[in-house]
Amino acid sequence: MMDIKDKITEQPSSYHHLEQMSVSELLQHINEEDCRVADAVNQALPQIEAFVQAVEIRMKRGGRLFYIGAGTSGRLGVLDASELPPTFGVSPSWVIGLIAGGDQALRHAVEGAEDDTQQGWNDLLAHQPAANDTILAIAASGTTPYVIGALMQARQHGLLTACITSNPNTPLAAAADYPIETIVGPEFVTGSSRMKSGTAQKMVLNMISTTLMIRMGRIRDNRMVNMQLTNAKLVDRGTRMLQELLGLNYQDAQERLLQAGSVSDACQKEPVPQLLHYELGSGAVAFSTTRHGGFSTDRYGEFNINVYCGDDSQHISQNRTALCKLLGIDDSKLIMPHQVHLTEIAVIDDDFLSLSPEARYEHLEGIDALMTNLADVCIGVSTADCIPVLLYDEEHHAASAIHAGWRGTLARIVKKAVTMMVTAYHTRPDRLKAQIGPGISLDSFEVGDEVYDAFADAGFPMEQISRQYPSADGGDESFALDASPSISKWHIDLPACNRLQLIEAGLLSDHIAQSEVCTYQQYQDFFSARRLGVQSGRIFTGILLPSSKWNL
Repeated sequence: MMDIKDKITEQPSSYHHLEQMSVSELLQHINEEDCRVADAVNQALPQIEAFVQAVEIRMKRGGRLFYIGAGTSGRLGVLDASELPPTFGVSPSWVIGLIAGGDQALRHAVEGAEDDTQQGWNDLLAHQPAANDTILAIAASGTTPYVIGALMQARQHGLLTACITSNPNTPLAAAADYPIETIVGPEFVTGSSRMKSGTAQKMVLNMISTTLMIRMGRIRDNRMVNMQLTNAKLVDRGTRMLQELLGLNYQDAQERLLQAGSVSDACQKEPVPQLLHYELGSGAVAFSTTRHGGFSTDRYGEFNINVYCGDDSQHISQNRTALCKLLGIDDSKLIMPHQVHLTEIAVIDDDFLSLSPEARYEHLEGIDALMTNLADVCIGVSTADCIPVLLYDEEHHAASAIHAGWRGTLARIVKKAVTMMVTAYHTRPDRLKAQIGPGISLDSFEVGDEVYDAFADAGFPMEQISRQYPSADGGDESFALDASPSISKWHIDLPACNRLQLIEAGLLSDHIAQSEVCTYQQYQDFFSARRLGVQSGRIFTGILLPSSKWNL
């Protein structure tokens, strides 16, 4: 424990007999001390810069930034975090502020809250920390048990850690990968770290969060183009921004702003979905969507058309319209099921197209694969780590889109789809072509023993499709917090399992193409539920049989 006499923040003030000073003298001396704060922050700029650069990398991978503190330090962290959504239009989950004692401690002191060495980590665990998250502990003294305990355990579990403190060489700094020390000197009122130390903390937090938001693309030139339009003043400000940026009159600018919802969206040209294309034959258009070129935001951003994952319905509709425009089809011809990780397959035919929207919805419930031989109809499936598989029979102009999660793979849904195409369209498996789309790879798909045993019991060649790795952070969205490097975990190669099924069904090996994309590792461009959570977007992998020559 650091001795109190070694803490600069606890050293006696340079001023005496404060109660005898005039108002003018008090204000002047407080201001004199405050002037020292900017210089102390300036001295810490190299530390702040190194930290921001490290956080930026993680945030661009989907990571979050947590502030954690007690008392004034905690309140300042919560304040900074709470100002980012309205200022920059980001989700509250990007930066999260935690304070010892919970939200009630924002207004009233909670006795003993900062002395609990375990509670800080417990508070973090409630948010399911993931491998790319960062923890910034704030404590003027550098000795607060609540934040030291949280930071030590966060670092032990592989999270990036940092701190802001106003004392040098503290236990908190020793627990941080990136210590930031703003040595402001003794307080005007002895020990009152809400003064200079608090001012330094606020300055540093402003610098960190503002720089990160700029680096994350939330500012255009020097304008808050993503601010939330929560009152008349901000609507007026946004309108005037649009006038300057687009050369519109005030009325047109305001109408455009209110329709778009933000200055940034009002400035955007109509986005075009960015697709990953596959070559399955001249008579088919096969593709997977990426995260780019759409209207969705945050963990659904930018392109998602799945209606079952929590995305905004207006964004989904806009994305569907953009994709259908790109494909040259009517919205009613873009067909996707509500998947349930089983093996039901639906045939999309003229009878289906004649159904009402409600009847279609019911017909597609619980379906994990579609097949069709209709021209100008695009069928597809949604995935975010599961394996999408497309089949194309050029001879009979028929296609299938299959969702193969581990349960569907285990039940051999791909092999079942081939068999159904043989029956329905007289498909010859040796002439069938297949594309295995983006999905989770062997390296990233960690499973429990029960899943491994299920594949073994189902007759899969385990020596070909499985491998043991030391447990790391590839298991799920909230990485293995209780894992030890000595514990080996099984990994399953889902793409390989589906490739084997296709060969068993009679496809030629050289007729099977496989995407090199691992969704878990490339989640900046493709959705991964294990990285981003279930409440995030989905990849749409589809196949269209156009009636005429098709060009993107």
